[in-house]
Amino acid sequence: MLRYLISLIYNSVAELRYNNNKYFISFLKTTLFRFADYIMLQIGSCQNKKNNKLSTQTPSHRSNK
Repeated sequence: MLRYLISLIYNSVAELRYNNNKYFISFLKTTLFRFADYIMLQIGSCQNKKNNKLSTQTPSHRSNK
């Protein structure tokens, strides 16, 4: 995760050096949206794991018909 953030920062700085600001801003927007999607995906997968654990726990007093 930290390596991913460092590579994003490094790439955005390199983009700023070699291109116009317009291209840098569009690149930064794309990178930030990709990072936000990655974070939301991680949160969603964590929530799914919690929900799966909750749904698989059935009470022992319940009989299967």
